[in-house]
Amino acid sequence: MTSEAGRFTKEQEAVIVEIKDFLGDESVSHMILAFSKCDKKQTIGNDLKFNEKLRQLVRETGDRWVISPDPEKFDPDSNTFMQQIHRLKYLIAGMKMPYTIALFNRVRIARETELARQREERKREEQRIEQAKTQKLREEAEAAIRKQLEEENAHSKEELRRVEMEYAARMEEIQNRKRQADLEHATAMTALNERLDQAVRSAADLRRHPCVFL
Repeated sequence: MTSEAGRFTKEQEAVIVEIKDFLGDESVSHMILAFSKCDKKQTIGNDLKFNEKLRQLVRETGDRWVISPDPEKFDPDSNTFMQQIHRLKYLIAGMKMPYTIALFNRVRIARETELARQREERKREEQRIEQAKTQKLREEAEAAIRKQLEEENAHSKEELRRVEMEYAARMEEIQNRKRQADLEHATAMTALNERLDQAVRSAADLRRHPCVFL
């Protein structure tokens, strides 16, 4: 991978992320970084200053990097140019193993496995959300039914109290009428008894004092 000396742009960082996503994190350890647009001091002395993100990338590559000499400053046949080429060959030779199809397939399988796991997890999450919605709807329906039953029960109790009060009032009215009828009956019987007593007394007087009418 080629980059300008001392620079590590967001675009380059995005490229590294895409490489890792596609080829796996191990792919970076099979890279050699080549830095361009270096001045003479940096090129001759391999004296580069890396920012933190670029330093992290250099560590991930196993500290494998070279400088691409500026052809406007160094002749392609110069010692400086040849030193960097020899350094590049040395780094290539020192790599333990190339990035092979087997490594790519291993990364591909791991990536597919991870994607399948994520899909399954997303499916389970969707099911949990759907179950939560169903549970919420069920609870709301049960709450509505309970409220309706409570209202109907309260209405039934109120209706029962009204019927009981009407019954009590009707019974009170009947009792009052009965008491009134009993009172009237007693009064009538008293008056009748008094008239009978009077008639008996009158008849007795007539027997004691018979009258002769001429």
